[in-house]
Amino acid sequence: GAKTMRATYKLNVPEWLFELPDERNGTRLEMLQALLDKGADVNTPDPMGFTSLIQALRGAKVDLALAIAKAGADPKVRPKVKMGIGKVVYDPLVAAAENGNLEIVKLLVEKGADLDYGSQSATVTAFDGVTGGEGYTPLILALRSGKLDVARYLLEQGADLEKGTKGFTVLKNARENMECLASVKNKLPIYFAIEAGDLDLVTAIADRMDAGLFKPEYTIQQWGGSGGQGSNKYKVCTFSRRKIKPSQWAEMMNWPEAKTLLEEKGL
Repeated sequence: GAKTMRATYKLNVPEWLFELPDERNGTRLEMLQALLDKGADVNTPDPMGFTSLIQALRGAKVDLALAIAKAGADPKVRPKVKMGIGKVVYDPLVAAAENGNLEIVKLLVEKGADLDYGSQSATVTAFDGVTGGEGYTPLILALRSGKLDVARYLLEQGADLEKGTKGFTVLKNARENMECLASVKNKLPIYFAIEAGDLDLVTAIADRMDAGLFKPEYTIQQWGGSGGQGSNKYKVCTFSRRKIKPSQWAEMMNWPEAKTLLEEKGL
């Protein structure tokens, strides 16, 4: 109510405002449009450092994010937000790719967004409390989040296939009920595509990779034996190889079709 708004946000809001029926208050999109019509700057950060576009995407408010993007949000503005003793950087296209709305992703790309910016896992919502990894590009996050239409579009736009992740991560397999907490190095998009279980995407990515120049550096170090981090619990998985080829990863994911295809392509 008004008392909370005054105490928390220092806003002098009258009590009667909270007693208005919904048709008088308007929808969230109508209220946003009213602010935009009055000249609200969509690129000005809030006191924590978040821009309105990042906040809308983090909250999965697709209608608001789309309106803000159309109103002139700059996809190259990366807010720096205090987290713990440091700051983390949020990227609009990374957030949009994870959110999975293709219309917003296309709009941001058309406005000049960086296709290959690598974010820290602390800035995305798909990790269920697991932080520490970095290098999560829009393509990688789209694959990891199962937003495969977005992944296909980013691939068509020329997303970098040689940029990978490192650090803490949860290894997930769409074909098997597997979630393992591990530390990885140089996990490229092809490995995320294998985990996503889409053969067409695996083929499309493999077709763009030069098998003659590709040297697999993807390594996994099992992180402890507890199978969890904090309140999140994961299976304990054992990996015998230190450097894993894409075809070997497909085999480890119990996917013989992908294994054969990748072997034929020299991967």
